[in-house]
Amino acid sequence: MNVSGDIDRQLDAMLEQARTQAARIGEVQRQVVASTSVGQAANGMITAKVRGNGKVSEVNIDPDAVRYYDAKTLGAAVVEAINDAILRSVMHAREQYIDVMPDTGIFDTVLSDWKATDEPVSEERDKQRDDFMSW
Repeated sequence: MNVSGDIDRQLDAMLEQARTQAARIGEVQRQVVASTSVGQAANGMITAKVRGNGKVSEVNIDPDAVRYYDAKTLGAAVVEAINDAILRSVMHAREQYIDVMPDTGIFDTVLSDWKATDEPVSEERDKQRDDFMSW
């Protein structure tokens, strides 16, 4: 029995498995970075797009939103749309990585922290818009 040869074969197999896994992780990483997530606020009147690398690529404001909301509320809605897009981006990344990294602890921590600190403000804005529209 050649113990040294068996160990070498096992190490080679483990190394090849690690290379394959690293390649799969690299591909998922490229896909995540290339992705775009869309968030919205003010009943869809404000949308924001965030790339997988975390950069905001676009913010759209429906012209009617300017009539329904004051400047402060509109600004808060833009922030909410961006935060919604970021949250969706993190959730998308988690879904993509789960096949190659079953331990999604880092994503779960971010999502848990995010939800714990999220301040719901859309109900107030929606009430303001409804009050404005009822005039």
